Order: sequence, then C-alpha cells, then structure tokens
Amino acid sequence: MKHLIVLVLVFTMGSAVSAQTTDSLEAKIARLLELSGAEAQFLTAVDNMILMQRQQVDASTVSPAFWDEFSKEIHEEGWQLILPDLTAVYRNNLTEAEIDHQIAYLSDPLSQQIVAKQSTLMQQSMAAGQQWGMKMGARVAQRLQEALEKD
Repeated sequence: MKHLIVLVLVFTMGSAVSAQTTDSLEAKIARLLELSGAEAQFLTAVDNMILMQRQQVDASTVSPAFWDEFSKEIHEEGWQLILPDLTAVYRNNLTEAEIDHQIAYLSDPLSQQIVAKQSTLMQQSMAAGQQWGMKMGARVAQRLQEALEKD
C-alpha cells in the first residue's frame, strides 16, 4: 500500500511540475509575442488583406460600412482568436532556451525601437512586392505576346 501511495504522489507531483512548466512556457511565449510586436504586425497584415479584398470586390455590391465593421471586428477579436494557434507554433518549434534568448534580446531598448518600426517595414515591403508583382505580370504578358507573334 505504501508503494502505491508513493507511486501516486510521484505521478501527481510529476503532473503538477509538468503543468507548471507548460504554464511557465505559455507565459514566456506570450511575453515573446508581446515584445516582438506580433499583434501589431498581425493587425497590419489584416488591414492589408482587407484593403486587397476591398479593391477586388465591386464597391456597388459591398458598402464601405461592411468593410469598416469587418475591420473593427477583426481588430477587436482577431488576435485573441489566433493567439492559441500561434502559441502552439512557438511551443512546437522553439525550445525554452531559444524563447528565453529571444525575450532577452527583444527586451533591449534598441531592439524595441526596431520592433516599433516593423509594421511600417511590413506595409512598405508589401507595397514594394505588389509593385514588383505588377511589373512581373506585365513582363510575362509582353513575353507571351512576343511568343504568340513568332508562331
């Protein structure tokens, strides 16, 4: 009977330590996401996606109020909806030591200055990519036209 009690205690303590470690890791991941500016970057990406969708949909069929309301909804709850999935991605791909290192790095004031610029960098990079894509599309169209003219 003593052995059974000891075994149950060891198992229970192991489970408690494991849960505590998981909670600690979850808290570290949350801190890392906070320091990295992930939420602001997420919202910038959402805004860009909404803008692209808005440009592709006929304005006469969808009112600006629809887009404004949808954007507001995503801004209010989108981050909380994706956070569990992002946490799982970080937990599955980074060790606790790597997370600790990133937290230490991102806690530096200079790192935070860079993080503060990430949304602007993302917006401008996406605009540059869109411009590049349009140029490449025109280039492909021109080459296809030339190829058709040869045949």
